[in-house]
Amino acid sequence: MLAGFYLAQRRSGHRILYFALSRLKNDGKHRFLGALDAIYQKLSILYARRTNVVASGQVHVLGWLIGTAEVWIALRFMGVSITVNEAIVIESLMQAVRGAAFAIPGALGAQEAGLILLCGMFEIPPDQALALSLIKRAADLIVGVPSLIALQILEGGRLKATLFPNDSRNRR
Repeated sequence: MLAGFYLAQRRSGHRILYFALSRLKNDGKHRFLGALDAIYQKLSILYARRTNVVASGQVHVLGWLIGTAEVWIALRFMGVSITVNEAIVIESLMQAVRGAAFAIPGALGAQEAGLILLCGMFEIPPDQALALSLIKRAADLIVGVPSLIALQILEGGRLKATLFPNDSRNRR
């Protein structure tokens, strides 16, 4: 699947999709073909900035490692003796569960059920797995709520500037 995803983003994938869409027998196919060209143009611009792609990957790995440390530390404080490798497996598979549950807002329920099943593989009782899930939810809230408040403040300022362009308090 990873190889297919990789190839779909390259020129060969562009050609295959372009060929498939050009065979459509409707009037809207030109709109699809234009959108397809725009998507591949944006992808090439993104991938041309290799340092940004590498930096993005590094930030992702850092977040994943922090999540692994969170699992390991939380379970250790609960008296569960797990290795770092086991914490890596739990966090990795938990991220896969959350990714698969993308259609569920916040992966509510999916994270909890996933952690109960994943921790069961390492003989961690369901109550401790659920407690781990709640700890992870608390960490999400600690980061997420201030971020949402900051976003609301920024967007509120932009909306005010749009609605009241002549207000002297909006000028900087």
